Amino acid sequence: MINSQKQKKSQKKGILIAVFLFLGLIFAIFVIRIVLLQRLPPDEMMIPLNALEDKIPIPPRPGIQGIIITGPLIKDLVFQINTKSSMLRKLNWKRIEAIDKTADVKVRLRVLKDGSIEFNPVTDVISPGHSYAGSKIAKVIETWRFTPYKSGEIRFWFNFPSRGVKLTIDTHNLFRNEDIPKKYFVRNGLLFYIEGLEASKVNQSGRIAIGD
Repeated sequence: MINSQKQKKSQKKGILIAVFLFLGLIFAIFVIRIVLLQRLPPDEMMIPLNALEDKIPIPPRPGIQGIIITGPLIKDLVFQINTKSSMLRKLNWKRIEAIDKTADVKVRLRVLKDGSIEFNPVTDVISPGHSYAGSKIAKVIETWRFTPYKSGEIRFWFNFPSRGVKLTIDTHNLFRNEDIPKKYFVRNGLLFYIEGLEASKVNQSGRIAIGD
């Protein structure tokens, strides 16, 4: 009877030891994997974003099982201010407002296919009675460049005394460049580079008459 009890205790002790050894082995493997991962270069530890976004699965048609077709993810092209341009300057709205609180200035630019602009600070700036504010705005705007997806004429109306929309942008005479493949959709992004102007005070789809 005593031997039987000793045997049972010995079996329980053996089981507990085996469980602890098994758990210890799992923990050791986990620690080793973490250490090995930490030694890898960062680009081998994570899946690159372009690998995640490069392709999207196309759902199979009903009745077809086990077949997955993938295709390239077609992204929109965004026509906007090219912030990578080294000559780009930001217009300080508050500074112009301090110069002339009632400034009413209209500007037109011709955007070329490469995103550069044609601009004459004399004939393309209409600011009757507010020539000083107009010249300050012109000096900044002539540094603006755009992404090379649309070309044509873009117009700006800087209406400082307005309580509502203070900047109106007319893009109705801008058209996508012909050399862009039709599979790409070209949409408008941020078309101004101004500090101190609330986005809610900007209308990027207005119409502006300048000598029309």
